Amino acid sequence: MSSRFTVPAIALSLAVTGCGDKPTSTTPSSASPTATRPADPAQPPKSSTLSPPVSSPVVSSPEPTMAPMEPKVDRTKQAEELFQDLVAAYQEPDPTRWDKRFSELLELKADVVPALEKALASTDDIQREMASTIAAAVAHEADSLEAALRKGLDDSSEFVKVNCAAGLAVIKPDDQTARQALINLLDSANESIVLTAVSALGNCGPAAQDALAKIEKLATEGSDLIKEAAASAAKQIKGEIPTATETLSPQS
Repeated sequence: MSSRFTVPAIALSLAVTGCGDKPTSTTPSSASPTATRPADPAQPPKSSTLSPPVSSPVVSSPEPTMAPMEPKVDRTKQAEELFQDLVAAYQEPDPTRWDKRFSELLELKADVVPALEKALASTDDIQREMASTIAAAVAHEADSLEAALRKGLDDSSEFVKVNCAAGLAVIKPDDQTARQALINLLDSANESIVLTAVSALGNCGPAAQDALAKIEKLATEGSDLIKEAAASAAKQIKGEIPTATETLSPQS
């Protein structure tokens, strides 16, 4: 599996056209009556000549129009379809399409949970790895993933393990099981997995004191990327710089 797909777990109507104004019926005024002047103002005229009444034209009012109702989108089904296309894009491979599907899945937030739970239980490694990647990225908005992520800690794939542990650490930063899984993965030979574990432990903040010794060692002995990530994570654990969770929290 390509390392580009391992994601650090840090916090990622009926339109009714109103009725238009109804046309105003215009009634042409009747011609003024022509009458003989009465001899006695108190008596009605003896005769008068009136022009025939003029009927007003009948104008039909337009029926109010309504925009067609948009079909209701089943976001759970949409998530399943997008996820399967993400897997297909990875297998082809088609990085551009993969990135697009990844972004679209993140926009669905908690609606992706059923699709991810199903994929995380799959016997196919790629299905589980792709699902764990999305799960780590949406965990801060989908805590209902907790049970599925916890099961992923025992997966045979390191990619699934690190992403599930990172996602679980977002949901429960004080969870010792998730932290221990991340600490164990600091020994991985895969740099991307180590980077993800380091980032996730840093975001646990002071709760990850038990990881500090290993992370400080990586800050001096790892690759340049790992050294930089480990140094930053060590400061987060010591409380010297805020974690991503603290940065995203509303100010009191």
